[in-house]
Amino acid sequence: MNPQLLYVYIKDIGRCFYNQEFSFTNDFDIQFGQERRLLISRKPNPYKKLWGSNISNVNLIVGKNGAGKTTLFDLLGSTNHRRKNLFKKPLRSKLDEFKEEWFAVYHIANDLFVIEGYNPALISNISEIPYGTSYEYSIGATYSFEEQHAQYDDYIQSMSMDGDENTLNRNMLSLYFANDNTKDWFSGNAIRDDEQDYYVGFQRLYSNKPRYANIYKFISREYKMLEKDHTSRHAICVLEREDHIYPGMVTKAEALERFELYLYQDKSQILYYQTEASIILYGSDGNRKRPGSPDRWTTKEKFIITYVEAFIIDLWMNRTDALLEEGAKAECSAAIAALEINANHFQERIGYLLHVLQLINAAADPKLHAGRLRLDAELLTIVVEAFTETADHYFTSSTKMTLHLNEDFDNGIHKLFELFDAYIPRSHAINHSIRITFRHLSSGELAFINGFSNLYTAIDIAQNNKEIKTILILLDEPDASFHPEWSRRYIHNLSKFLNAIDFGRELAYQIVIATHSPFIVSDVPSEHITCIRLHGVVGGIQRIAAKAEFGLMSNFYDIIQNDFFIHSPIGEHAKSIFEDIIKRIGKLREFDKEEIDGLQQLISAIGEPLIRGKLQQMLTDRTTKLFPELERFRRISELERELSQLKKEQRGDNDD
Repeated sequence: MNPQLLYVYIKDIGRCFYNQEFSFTNDFDIQFGQERRLLISRKPNPYKKLWGSNISNVNLIVGKNGAGKTTLFDLLGSTNHRRKNLFKKPLRSKLDEFKEEWFAVYHIANDLFVIEGYNPALISNISEIPYGTSYEYSIGATYSFEEQHAQYDDYIQSMSMDGDENTLNRNMLSLYFANDNTKDWFSGNAIRDDEQDYYVGFQRLYSNKPRYANIYKFISREYKMLEKDHTSRHAICVLEREDHIYPGMVTKAEALERFELYLYQDKSQILYYQTEASIILYGSDGNRKRPGSPDRWTTKEKFIITYVEAFIIDLWMNRTDALLEEGAKAECSAAIAALEINANHFQERIGYLLHVLQLINAAADPKLHAGRLRLDAELLTIVVEAFTETADHYFTSSTKMTLHLNEDFDNGIHKLFELFDAYIPRSHAINHSIRITFRHLSSGELAFINGFSNLYTAIDIAQNNKEIKTILILLDEPDASFHPEWSRRYIHNLSKFLNAIDFGRELAYQIVIATHSPFIVSDVPSEHITCIRLHGVVGGIQRIAAKAEFGLMSNFYDIIQNDFFIHSPIGEHAKSIFEDIIKRIGKLREFDKEEIDGLQQLISAIGEPLIRGKLQQMLTDRTTKLFPELERFRRISELERELSQLKKEQRGDNDD
């Protein structure tokens, strides 16, 4: 059985909601309130497997901006540290104390449930909770549906199912993808670590940036599966070495003069200080070569050699003064200058440069972050090996790699990106030596790729953590920047994407989406849609959560007229035009050709085909009902005469 989030009750979290409940299941009816009793009853669910075999259910949280959708997601998906910072309530005095009160209910199997939250005393009909249970708690409980009463079993860190050696708290993971508009991966900013949780309940992982490997995998492979018109066919990814060695405008000749370390026993051999032209025209021994000379460095070799040289130069120029005492630095320099090398061969050069790194590391004072230097050197070795195994044609200069993303998926490139994902956050030096950028993508493509690339995090977690049986995916406005057609297809693409993965074991995705767009609503039953309404009250705004009156296959204009959505997909002036068209259609009480023609012309000017088509259908339905009786008879007679004439022409018996 796969764990599943069923219900959340919020009494007070110091932010947005007070005394509100949210249901995320159609398998149970859950109520809480009278005498603080938690009432659970089973009910038949007609929507099982509605979104495929891998997705247990899809729920929507809808409402205008500021309704509290993100607050709910912060509560469910943020790590414990982040949540504590988010839900701090200002206290009136030092004597005041605010404590959150809320709980979430999960179904595990049969009559076994997990209840976690803040303040275990909030629910009155759970018996035998141990004295001293912390205010923040997560417990397993057996629920009697007949007696409507729960009995404490154990803390979930101590429970397992059916002899499974993994504890219950490891069977489910909440994976929260916050809405991120920066798209740092596109501009080349490093992607930071995912934020892990330390919490008494189910695991939580907060992530708002996809990994490079997942971006590459999605663009080069899965994008084509979801969208037949692969609009990003011209997209490229560039990996470019960046130099942070010398401040200001310094020529390579001046920089070489300043550099005091005698690499290769001859500083002129250092490729990093040579121009692109000189590297091509001169061989590795410094003698002039013909352009076609067989022992000239390949572009790939130049890239890797200069990459490692730049690392060593940066280390020696900018970091060794802090790592090596003056005497140790002089001894290290002399030892490096004494190293002999036949610099004509690529592998010998790389081995020599890595040996230089080992000498610097050995000379560094262990008390002065020498461990960080050792880490950098180890990571550099691994990255160099990955570059060496990468196909030659990706290297377009001594400082740049270029990947055309419409080409077939390349396992070598994917492995290289996995290394950068794993090591960039751990190594400042590696982080600043290679800049990764994606180019020739529109803003809509960026949003589309960003969202689906993030989902690979869930897949990676499922593949690498066999104890996980359910991943609760929380998506905060994933379609916010989409073209309306992509929003309309989002649930379809989401289910297609997640159901395409075969894990060879039972695993379920439970998905909760926060949105204020109408385009994905018609793919979800109303029982799975919670609307948050804003009500003005004395002293502020009250938020009320309730199930939707619209849902699966609802008409678009029925949805869009609802005050949750009308402002979202179109501009404010367009909104007034839209509302005016609907009102004018609704006011048609008799056949008015001039008014109908005017509406027809206005509707035809609407640029979005989906909205234009719905309004046109609405006008057609209305005018059909309003057709005057005599006009209807006249039209019928006219059509009958035309039909009779056609029959005569077909028989060759034309009266004319």
